[in-house]
Amino acid sequence: GDTWTQVTQQVTCPPGATSAQFILSVRNTSGTEHIVVDDVVITIGGTVEPPVEATIAEIQESTAPDGASPLVGTVVATQGTVSALNGTSGFFLQDGTGPWTGIYVFTAPGSLAIGDAITLTATVAEFNGQTQLTNITTIATVSSGNALPTTDISTADANTEPYESVLVRVINATCTAQGSFGQFTVNDGSGAVLVDDVI
Repeated sequence: GDTWTQVTQQVTCPPGATSAQFILSVRNTSGTEHIVVDDVVITIGGTVEPPVEATIAEIQESTAPDGASPLVGTVVATQGTVSALNGTSGFFLQDGTGPWTGIYVFTAPGSLAIGDAITLTATVAEFNGQTQLTNITTIATVSSGNALPTTDISTADANTEPYESVLVRVINATCTAQGSFGQFTVNDGSGAVLVDDVI
């Protein structure tokens, strides 16, 4: 026919999105000018939610039975010192000593090195029971060569949620079992803990 039809679509950007691509796809037509696009208008509305400034402890500390962060799904701005690199998969970030002060960042570390103090903006997520920072939108190195914080704990405490992703040290622990895949179990008398070989 020779009539025009206006088509409108509303799109909501995911948290942290900095750009968008719009693709107009036309299917199941044949012949000349069976479908003609007169014009396309893109308007931007709504509000942009700024990231929530939060320390690693505020992101990690949880009273949920499964240890899930109270900020899951929230875009946060945080900071810390790189405490370990997990190959090209990600890295651990530490802010101070004690419980709740470590977190895993799920993004390639690139040129980051252990001891780099950084700031970043990311989304809080849970993956296989571990709180992580994902969908990193900004990351900046503040300084390098910083000393790593040391938290001495018992092997029993190493099994608890508050020390998830925290760089810790156990003292006078005995290796009690050799597991598979490079893992092993240690015990300082307070309870056994499995040492993973992820890093």
